[in-house]
Amino acid sequence: ATRRALESLELLVVIDEVETETVELATHLLPDVSVFSKDGHLANADRQVLRLRPAAEPQRNARTAETWLRALAERLDVPLPDDAWTALAESDARYDGPAYLTASRQPVNGAATQHLLAVEPIALDGSGLTLIAARDLYTDRLSAARGAEDADLLGRASAIQLNPADAVRLGIEGGAEVSVSSGGVALQIAADRSQDVPDGAAWLPILHAQGAAQRLSAAGAASRPKVTITPV
Repeated sequence: ATRRALESLELLVVIDEVETETVELATHLLPDVSVFSKDGHLANADRQVLRLRPAAEPQRNARTAETWLRALAERLDVPLPDDAWTALAESDARYDGPAYLTASRQPVNGAATQHLLAVEPIALDGSGLTLIAARDLYTDRLSAARGAEDADLLGRASAIQLNPADAVRLGIEGGAEVSVSSGGVALQIAADRSQDVPDGAAWLPILHAQGAAQRLSAAGAASRPKVTITPV
């Protein structure tokens, strides 16, 4: 549905730093700077607010997204807020005050539990497992966005992780192929057992198969959808 909507546009301006499928559909492309060249705050795929300092010069004609947006706004005579941080804080309390100072990159070990601190408790009601989709430490996000085979050569981000107790209850052996489904959308992937994942949850690398976890999240009504996991 998203691809059809983008293909139907007469004008699609994309700001990005890597050649993704969305970039291929763009009518106009504005090159963003690498994350290592950014100076400011960033909300990453793990819903963390990070403070970034530049460690490299922007490549060639790359510019920050803010620079491109201000240039576009000026051409289109569209006003932009002078204080974007204040505007964000008014719409999302996580951007209010110095809260971002406590944010940091989280490792896989224990990440599942930490990611659940800000959401509703897991309900062991037999309706499925709560899906936790987050980044791992080993997959290169730029390579993953392009669908490159070398995004994770060791394959450490190619499996969904289940608590051992849930795996036993569902009859799933370590390394077995499983079907993960929600709202009529299904994804096939290998399954591993991990004590780092709490009971009643399933941890899925968000960069697996170019962000396939997003399809499961979109299918669920909640921000943390319930998924059904069955052996293939």
